[in-house]
Amino acid sequence: MALVSDLAHEAQPPGYTHFHPDTIPKVGGDTYWASGYAAYDKLSPAFREKIDDLKVVFSSYHSYNDPATGGKVHIEREHPLVRVHPVTGWKSLFLNRQSA
Repeated sequence: MALVSDLAHEAQPPGYTHFHPDTIPKVGGDTYWASGYAAYDKLSPAFREKIDDLKVVFSSYHSYNDPATGGKVHIEREHPLVRVHPVTGWKSLFLNRQSA
């Protein structure tokens, strides 16, 4: 399992996401929680400065109909690696295995 944000390829990705395991082990199954805010806060100030303005490209997992060609395409969108909460100003990492 990995940190994944649903529909990250959308022009306006969701503000929230949920954890959904595709497979559940017969034993164990401990739940781990991840926070993009906590992950960002653990980075050194020098590293934060290096990544604050970086962009990443997110590509859709599934293909969609392309009205221009009638074929199937994957949607790609560029988003900031570091998102800033519009109310609190807190910074959070915004990435997943497809963008990393």
